[in-house]
Amino acid sequence: MDALRSDKGTFRGQRCAKLARMRAWPLVVVALAFEGCGGKIAVIKSVAHCPTDTVRVAYVPSDLSWLTLAGQDAIYARTRVQSLTRVALADAAETALSISGEIQALASNGHEVLWIEGGALTTEHGALLQKIDPGVLAIDDAAAYVSVDGSNVLRQPLDGGASTRVTSGGAKAIAVSGDSVYVARCEILRVPKKGGSAVAIVSQSECVTSIAASGTWLYWIVGAKLELRRMPLDGSAQPETLTDGVTHLAADGRGAAFMTRSTLEVVDERGARRTVAQHSMPFYARGAIALDGCSLAWFDPGGEIHRAPR
Repeated sequence: MDALRSDKGTFRGQRCAKLARMRAWPLVVVALAFEGCGGKIAVIKSVAHCPTDTVRVAYVPSDLSWLTLAGQDAIYARTRVQSLTRVALADAAETALSISGEIQALASNGHEVLWIEGGALTTEHGALLQKIDPGVLAIDDAAAYVSVDGSNVLRQPLDGGASTRVTSGGAKAIAVSGDSVYVARCEILRVPKKGGSAVAIVSQSECVTSIAASGTWLYWIVGAKLELRRMPLDGSAQPETLTDGVTHLAADGRGAAFMTRSTLEVVDERGARRTVAQHSMPFYARGAIALDGCSLAWFDPGGEIHRAPR
């Protein structure tokens, strides 16, 4: 595993520099003590205000490919010009992040932002792992989970420590919840985050294209009809099909959000569904979706990133 790791010599120094540059945020703040960077310092961690109505965050050309939310910012990737941009939710100020190739996946745990670029798992501080399969990335507060070279699913600590194998075999998609990793191929496996015996919780003839976990449910898109299915994380009930024609999927502790060809919908933990947006142009052609604890962000076919309350 160590052969896949990139040099991390400047990782700690870059983190310290980033902490020193953090902007004041006139919203909810929490003071934290932090050891390092030459001694104990106070770190102010900002939490972006929850929206009360739908707002436009930014206008983006139609080649947007990935979107995520990280605290007070939205981050989006474009394909045609191979760019990665951080946009402040408060004032739409944009900052370009340094990349050198096409973004192949993008994810955030609300604080850290990671992406796959040219087969490398990368943060704002540098590359963590090489030979990463494109499009397969999940993250929690401590680690990223990726498929490597089509042969292993690895857990990579965000602090730059050594990666460990979760399970053998590659993955079409990965989700994490609690102490488990959910590895999707055609079947869906549940594996302990730190490795162990894999248990097949779903067996099906068609393969999964996307998977996400909420507080109590596992959601996935499967097959030629793009069916959205879900089942309890504890396996206490059989999978149920919610709808079909689903092209994008995201989930967090409060539920899930998904795009069909013409609608953007949310579903809560009780199964109640609500339509957030509709569009005459197909979402599947140009769309992206992201969730945080209190809001939903999406890119629509008209070329705008919107954010709305849950």
